Amino acid sequence: MDKSIQQGNVRIIKIDKEALFEFIYESFVADQENMMDVDSTECMNNFAIDWEEGTFIFTAHKA
Repeated sequence: MDKSIQQGNVRIIKIDKEALFEFIYESFVADQENMMDVDSTECMNNFAIDWEEGTFIFTAHKA
């Protein structure tokens, strides 16, 4: 498979708002040990989205 991109071509990924926040959440879960300074085997996490404000909240807490 040729992975090069030709001059003048564009590759695009478009996702909706909910999928974008889910992607952000999954990224936080994958890197929570570094971002939150926790042991991921000992904690749980949750997230919330304020659609009106457009903010994302991620929490880590003891399991």
